Amino acid sequence: MRWLLDSNVIIDALAGLPHGVAILREARIRSDISIVYSAITRIEVLGFPNLSEQEETAIRRLMDEFEEVAVTNAVIERTIEIRKLVRIKIPDAIIAASADVIQATVITRNTNDFQHVPGLNVLHPDKI
Repeated sequence: MRWLLDSNVIIDALAGLPHGVAILREARIRSDISIVYSAITRIEVLGFPNLSEQEETAIRRLMDEFEEVAVTNAVIERTIEIRKLVRIKIPDAIIAASADVIQATVITRNTNDFQHVPGLNVLHPDKI
């Protein structure tokens, strides 16, 4: 089973919020779960203005634990298909397409952003 973490879950985990920490703890103790994130998530999380050196180091250290899903041609083509079907922001469409291409479940607090993408598995961290 693969979980693709949305940016908000990574930010929450780094902030020590219970649901973010719980997701990481669950994935670390269960051998049947692998955690991934989209390349767009790395851009979103590390692209915050005014990140301190310590914050950037902590983010990179956490993200190094998991696999990054590249924005491949398959992801781009699926993103285009998704955008033709539903109104969704480009970063969210890339995240959805990344999850779809590798058959992962998107873990996000913003389930509404992804709810209309056909066939996409989406879970709120509180539901895990």
